[in-house]
Amino acid sequence: MLDLLTDSGQVRASIKLGLYPMDTRMINLGRERGCLEQFYDAESNIIDFGAAGDVLIDALLPHGDIAPELLIEWYRGRGKEQRFDHDGLVALIAAATVDHRGLNLIDAAQLPQAPSTRMYVAEAVPAGQDA
Repeated sequence: MLDLLTDSGQVRASIKLGLYPMDTRMINLGRERGCLEQFYDAESNIIDFGAAGDVLIDALLPHGDIAPELLIEWYRGRGKEQRFDHDGLVALIAAATVDHRGLNLIDAAQLPQAPSTRMYVAEAVPAGQDA
């Protein structure tokens, strides 16, 4: 987010919070098969798609007309991803610094048309300073 800002600018980002349906399928399959720890860290909410093996294939959900083989290759290439809840994202925003700038969260509004998605608005501030 900070890379998108000018020194006095704002940035808006809509962010899906929590797990996606495919994440949930992968976690459930991993539990059933006793291999969850190979690709998912529940404490940090990090999913390693590259380490999920057959669980990724079996949990794959359609993405429009994209061929499943292409999706599997794409997910494996993504590597690790962390999922956030609102509190975790607020903490991440508060801790962010780039080139002596930080972020001050101005607003976080739930988007009624997109469940579990919020619009976050932040502004640049000198690192370590709240507006």
